[in-house]
Amino acid sequence: MSVAHFFNIETLEAPRVEVHGLAVTPQARRLTIRLPFFLLSCARPAAVRVEGGEIARRIPVIDWTRAAQGTLLGLTFVGCLLIGRAAHRNTLRGKRRE
Repeated sequence: MSVAHFFNIETLEAPRVEVHGLAVTPQARRLTIRLPFFLLSCARPAAVRVEGGEIARRIPVIDWTRAAQGTLLGLTFVGCLLIGRAAHRNTLRGKRRE
């Protein structure tokens, strides 16, 4: 079995909505993880496609909450590494004194 069998990332589109003469289509990205005993599916907004007349634009959706969570996770990881390093140094210093 290939990795593609277990992990799948796809872009989905919701039904088109007409607003003030513009056709608006929301888009989402979905990650699906399939294991024999487990199925996980996570979706998040990706963009909005706006079409009007001859103009078509794709406006990306910026998820600031997700960015903030990623930043906090990264800072926590770095903080744990620094604390672990300091604790390891203190342990080494204590062994030298004895």
